[in-house]
Amino acid sequence: MKKFLSLVLALIMTMSLVTISAGATEYKDLTDKDEIQYEEAVAVLNRIGIITGYDDGTFRPETELTRGAAAKIIVSLMIGPEAASALPNTYSPYPDVPAGYTFAGVISFCKTSNIISGYSDGTFKPGDSVVLLLTADGKVAGMASPNSKVRSNAVGEISGDSVKIFRPDGGTLDLKGTPSNTGLTGLVTVSANKTNLSVSRLSSSRAPGDYQVSDAKLGDLRVASDVRVYERANNNAMAEVKVDELPAAPIPADKIAAYRQNSSGIVDFIVLEAVTGNAYEYGMMVSGTVMTDDQYGDHDNNPDTPDVIIKPGEPKTIWKLLHGNGKELKFVDSVGYSGKSGDMVGVIAGNPKGDGEGKTLAAVIKLTEVKNVKSSDFFTSQDGQYVTTGGQTYRVASDVECCHSDGGSRPTSVSWLTGETGADRLNAIRAYSDDLTIYVDPVGRQVRIIKAN
Repeated sequence: MKKFLSLVLALIMTMSLVTISAGATEYKDLTDKDEIQYEEAVAVLNRIGIITGYDDGTFRPETELTRGAAAKIIVSLMIGPEAASALPNTYSPYPDVPAGYTFAGVISFCKTSNIISGYSDGTFKPGDSVVLLLTADGKVAGMASPNSKVRSNAVGEISGDSVKIFRPDGGTLDLKGTPSNTGLTGLVTVSANKTNLSVSRLSSSRAPGDYQVSDAKLGDLRVASDVRVYERANNNAMAEVKVDELPAAPIPADKIAAYRQNSSGIVDFIVLEAVTGNAYEYGMMVSGTVMTDDQYGDHDNNPDTPDVIIKPGEPKTIWKLLHGNGKELKFVDSVGYSGKSGDMVGVIAGNPKGDGEGKTLAAVIKLTEVKNVKSSDFFTSQDGQYVTTGGQTYRVASDVECCHSDGGSRPTSVSWLTGETGADRLNAIRAYSDDLTIYVDPVGRQVRIIKAN
């Protein structure tokens, strides 16, 4: 049922309005399906019989959802579309819902089941427009008249000009339209009514206790097996982290920035506050130079003469992140970095607004350099690889990157190892040299990069 409801949420929340009729036109036969914004949601709900087209072969996606149609959706989700269609429509408890009316059967079912009630004057008003109100995990909470105060809310992510919401089935849904507040990045609360799409910063919520990963508990609350876990870095930049990469020890409550419970009281969303460092992408920051474009202008107020260069192009420093397998992460030209070329860093990248190439730099941390590490300093424990040096023990990240000098004189003159896994790269770099430098992230205190000298 969550799958069905999440698709209804897709239709309602993203302003594609549901149409239901007595007809049974299949999605592939709809004559106006090119006008439907969220084809997947409509196609799936049509295929399982929750919504259908009109008898004339149209879907009419701009037609508003009515109380009668909403009753059909809710009952179909509860007892199945076939059972809902089989409900007798020869009787109705409301004077404005005559016998034989398309939705008379489901409206009667809603009244006897105490799902949807009528008005105080004894009518149902089946043709009135409504919106469905859904919980954060996609369950129908009720109905209301459509107005500026009625809004559906969901947790999602904004990057550049795009917004996606997290569906209760574990997937995501890309929203169409530009949100009113475009100054935010990362995790947000997404709101939509019939005419507007807006986002607001995800609010913090105090955790009821430590997050015990192995026991799937947050304090006394149960944590879902498919919980989404994000990690927040500085500047509110966030990135998703894998549950199996979280530390075995309990994560203190004061390191939980936010969490969410679904309608069953189960925690399905957790935001950590700088716990693992896994939100970052690690590598070497490398600079380059490009020339800006010449600026032209009118020099004699004569439209018949060509413009001339009034400001020649200038050299500009650009940045990219290099790491294993020859990968590189290019940043947009406007990105600035206060460090120097050759720094080993971790970054969280974002998408720029518009169609520009490259990434924005949402957050960056410089790794701590530890020299004079020997191959024999590394050891294997039950839960991973570790290294002890200078009286300190560090865990080696499962996706550690490794490199060695390629003989050049510049700090950026390195070759990256191309092993398939972090363990493969670790074994290769230990065999390559016994004089190593490790680079440790300051957040999770894990070895992110190893360089052979």
